[in-house]
Amino acid sequence: MDQHTVLIVEDHRLVRTGLSRLLHEHAGITTVLEADSGECAVDIVRRLATDGKQIDLVLMDLSLPGISGQEAIRRLHALQPLLRVVVLTGASDGYTTQRLLQAGALGYLTKGCSANEMHEAINAAFSDRQYLSSDVARNVAMKLLQVGDESPFMKLTQREHEIAMMLLDGKRNCQIGSSLYISEKTVSSHRARAFDKLGIHTTAELARLALQHGVWDVGAFAGR
Repeated sequence: MDQHTVLIVEDHRLVRTGLSRLLHEHAGITTVLEADSGECAVDIVRRLATDGKQIDLVLMDLSLPGISGQEAIRRLHALQPLLRVVVLTGASDGYTTQRLLQAGALGYLTKGCSANEMHEAINAAFSDRQYLSSDVARNVAMKLLQVGDESPFMKLTQREHEIAMMLLDGKRNCQIGSSLYISEKTVSSHRARAFDKLGIHTTAELARLALQHGVWDVGAFAGR
């Protein structure tokens, strides 16, 4: 039987503890590592790579302190291109799911999923197959049916979208630049282009638009 190493990326210790127990019950998973931020996850994968080792699967929350889950996935794939990632989060809108699947995520689960569903998603990922929980699949299907009602956020590049989400999390340009390793001037340029594409001028307008199109999980942010 294959022996797999899984990395949990989640900023709440209690949630990590519960997930770790579930993962240890999964046949074939022999090692479970934990990270409380995207930066920490990147450091772990980089350190293991230096020792000639690698993570087999990452179970990733999206709402994290510091860099977001989406940016963490990008950096992890830069270190380990074939790394399997299963997203586990409170958000389940079709737009976000589509972007993450395009970015290379193999699975997408909401935190309301059952233990059995999580094990199914992990099994699918180990077989290099995509898996969406039933509520997520429903939202993706509805999004695809909304012909002519495409979200304006689809116009944004990955970097513009990343910065827009960080602005919604209350981060300032200097904090965003520090997290993404880019200058504050570059952040301002991306922000201006994003706002121009969205037809808005302020962060308050960004918040209203994001809520309207279901691309911001304000509930998850408020609970942090």
